[in-house]
Amino acid sequence: MVLYMAKYLRGLVGEKKSIRCVLAEYQTTDSSQHKAREALRRQLNTLLLGVYGLREGRTHLNYLRHEMDLCMNADPWKQELPPERRNKIDEAIRYLFTAYDHGDYPTLWKEYEQRCRANELQRLTYYDLGIPRMIFKPKPDKNGKQKKKNKKLNNVDPNNTKGKKKERRRKGRKGKGDCSDDAGNM
Repeated sequence: MVLYMAKYLRGLVGEKKSIRCVLAEYQTTDSSQHKAREALRRQLNTLLLGVYGLREGRTHLNYLRHEMDLCMNADPWKQELPPERRNKIDEAIRYLFTAYDHGDYPTLWKEYEQRCRANELQRLTYYDLGIPRMIFKPKPDKNGKQKKKNKKLNNVDPNNTKGKKKERRRKGRKGKGDCSDDAGNM
């Protein structure tokens, strides 16, 4: 279950398109192109609700992070979850990461713009998610030795100084996904 939740959470930082581009493409896509509209709706939901936490997005995201922590701290952390917890986790994932139509996307865009102008928005970063490093470490084989599939995983900086420096540099630049990039009229 931890890997299942982590897969979705990692998807939050993978979105590179700007919201304005995705929304414009969504509005110009013909309603007969169902698959294309679903993909664009999924991107809009992930960006607006997951990455920037509009409406109830941050609440659902915090719930997922909390459940992941509980699963990681459980005695046998690969144990089965009760159906009620699984359903709540699935609801949170459905709200943030699926093509569910949340209604009026231009209204969501206006809310995004207003909060962006007031400097109330912050783009979610990988380090904000708090996904434990343990999830990405190679699993030991039967003899207790680490498998060396990916050498980068074995040479990870424990203080994460490279990641913090990159994050500071990224915040100093105006780039894709920043509020300054998307601020404009739709």
